[in-house]
Amino acid sequence: MVSPFINLHGLVLPASGNALFRDLLQSLARTGATTGDRTEATATATLDALLGTTLGVSAGNVSGMPLFDAAKRSQMPGSIEANLARLDLTAELIALRTGVSRSVLYRMFEPLGGFATRVRHRRLHPMRRALSRGDDVRSIREVAWTSGFTSASHANRSFREAFGMTPGEFRLCIVVAGAGPARDASPKASFKRWFVEVR
Repeated sequence: MVSPFINLHGLVLPASGNALFRDLLQSLARTGATTGDRTEATATATLDALLGTTLGVSAGNVSGMPLFDAAKRSQMPGSIEANLARLDLTAELIALRTGVSRSVLYRMFEPLGGFATRVRHRRLHPMRRALSRGDDVRSIREVAWTSGFTSASHANRSFREAFGMTPGEFRLCIVVAGAGPARDASPKASFKRWFVEVR
């Protein structure tokens, strides 16, 4: 979840008026690992409200996102993941499914490079996994299509930007490194496979 105060990183809060904010932060530090998504969204909204009070501004005024939408906004990443393979995945679809406005959705993803950029990056992961498997004999076009890309050229450009090589080059590196059927177990081949995977 993205806080509307994300650009205030490094700001020193005034000494007076921040006791409640400080206490809530300490409590979340103790119990944060055990909170669920819904609780996390509510805690974030509460922190934003207390921070806004401490700074003398409203979180709603900073972001334009009402605090009651916090739970809805927390559903967006899961909704995007569930719909990645859909060729008609748009901001409008996710906004409709999560019950928030399109403008709220766009503002939420702005710090991440925008909604379309986030979706494109998330689609690259299943594509890369498929290309890493030596037993997946589908064409690059088919892999791109099933990963949610509308064209092989768009998938190629996006893949090259993210990983520094085309999908075909990546698949070839995996095969040459021994990830295919005739897997080489030598340390050199293992290192090559690891390097290609993390690139």
